[in-house]
Amino acid sequence: MATVGESPAAGQSSAGAHARSDRKRVRRVIAEDNEWTLSNVPTLRQCILKAIIKNFGTRPLLRELNALDQRFVLHYLPTDLPVEVIVAVIGYGKHEESYWKRCCRQLWPCCDVANHGGNYKRMYLEKHVAHYLETFLPEVREDPARMRRMQQLLSLCAEYVESLHIKQLLPPVKKVSGERTRKKRHARSKVVPLTDGKLGSAPDEEQDNGSASEEEDDLPDDEVKLDHFDFGAALKCLPRLKKLSVVYQVQNVGMNFDWSLFKFTRHDCRVLAKGALRCTQLTELRIAKSLLDDHQARVLAKHIKTHTALQTLDLSFNKIGDPGGKAIVKLMDPNIPLRLTTLILADNKLNEEAANILASMLERNVHMKKLSLRLNSIGDDKMGVVLKSLAVNRGLEEVCLAATGCGEHCTAPLREVLELNKVLKKFDLSCNSFKTDHGKSIVESLASNPIITDLDLRLANFDQETEYQVNQILKKNKIDQGLIPQL
Repeated sequence: MATVGESPAAGQSSAGAHARSDRKRVRRVIAEDNEWTLSNVPTLRQCILKAIIKNFGTRPLLRELNALDQRFVLHYLPTDLPVEVIVAVIGYGKHEESYWKRCCRQLWPCCDVANHGGNYKRMYLEKHVAHYLETFLPEVREDPARMRRMQQLLSLCAEYVESLHIKQLLPPVKKVSGERTRKKRHARSKVVPLTDGKLGSAPDEEQDNGSASEEEDDLPDDEVKLDHFDFGAALKCLPRLKKLSVVYQVQNVGMNFDWSLFKFTRHDCRVLAKGALRCTQLTELRIAKSLLDDHQARVLAKHIKTHTALQTLDLSFNKIGDPGGKAIVKLMDPNIPLRLTTLILADNKLNEEAANILASMLERNVHMKKLSLRLNSIGDDKMGVVLKSLAVNRGLEEVCLAATGCGEHCTAPLREVLELNKVLKKFDLSCNSFKTDHGKSIVESLASNPIITDLDLRLANFDQETEYQVNQILKKNKIDQGLIPQL
């Protein structure tokens, strides 16, 4: 409407100008939105694909679609679908791999697919199985139905699982009480693992009112009530497993720490050894930080000595002494079916008796490529015996004897190793106590060896001049072998 004193034509022109300015403020194209479209009504194809995505958990449809529709479904498919649904439907293809990549990135942002053969589906299923086993809460008397469900899941993923890295295993829930248990626990609160991998304290009512059968009370407390689930039954369902790393401990304990949470029982050792023997393709077995003792080491060695595929055995950070160490070292015997190429016994309790057996095995073994004895207090005299056998060995390429007690008596055997052994490439003798004035003779022996490329003498009581001369010789060897360019 025109105002007083204003003509109607002027009012109409003013209203038209406001309308034109409003139209200019309306955006015709939203360029930053990839999904923006002028069509307000979706096509029938889009409606059907959205319905397939929505009901994929109950009625998975993917292979029946053409390639274009499959890419659309995989792009918008949620990543929290049950593994029982997606493992059989979504395969290894290029666009299918993008879905597995989304699943892995969402659950494990800092993941390295190279550790899983460069395949995201394999990575997802291996980590899923590892997480399932890490949070599996066993019972004192295991329910067969629960074990069947676990075996069904493992069998479903068995085709894709080749490597397992288990960081923890939960002990069973303790339902034992009574005077004997209360005296042994000194009235401490009972630790009960939860299914999420954390620990809590059991209610006082359960501690006071719990009951146990006479059969359980007559058996040792650590053998019946601390046995983990049957790992052998799990390994039986994974015939393609090639690498297994397991740690018998509980993470995130907090204030509920108890040594029973880190107990590796004899029953656990037996079922694990038998299960490893059933995995005919297993090439790498690592049992670290599990308080594995001499008896368990002997049981393990007894079962795996006939394994024809196993190449790597890592028992580092345990408490294996001479009795168990002798049994493990005898696995290097060339007369048994086992052909180990890597043996790691770092940070155990090996001593003189195990060193004597090791020395005799090194003289005959030609299959071993890597040996680590670091952080074992073997002593100067027996390490000299080991070094003498190493001088005649013709198989080892990498040896670590850091912090093993090498001293004055090891200087002459060390010179023999450097002069006679033409196979050894990496040699770690750090954190030992050699005599400072023996550095010159070691440099002279090293100068005659063109093969060795790494010799670690840090914190071994040598002066800076000796370390510099050693580094210069090693640099020359690397240049001659083409490992580093010549400047």
